[in-house]
Amino acid sequence: MARIYRSYLELLKKWPVDATKKDRDFAQYLRERIKRTFRTPELPGDEDEAECWKTYEALNRIADNQHLVKYKRYNTSSATGLTAEQCRSILSEEFIKLLDTKESGFFNSVWRKKE
Repeated sequence: MARIYRSYLELLKKWPVDATKKDRDFAQYLRERIKRTFRTPELPGDEDEAECWKTYEALNRIADNQHLVKYKRYNTSSATGLTAEQCRSILSEEFIKLLDTKESGFFNSVWRKKE
């Protein structure tokens, strides 16, 4: 089981924490989940160990962009027409706070009417 844990620690090096997402970052969630999983006092069974390896392999494929390399994208925009950088900035904590503090806007006026 120690070998799996070391493999997960190496995987975390490939998956940096995005400071702009605060409590919504998958890398942070992954770190917490690994801590909880491997700090249990009882020894896992063979089924648990096999499941840990499957999860590790799947996460490693994502971290290595294996599918991105295998299935090349020719357009750099998304379904919304935004680039990856624009999507990243929209999902940042700063932008979400800006939306929360905004008093005017279509959605706020609709929600106020329903209350």
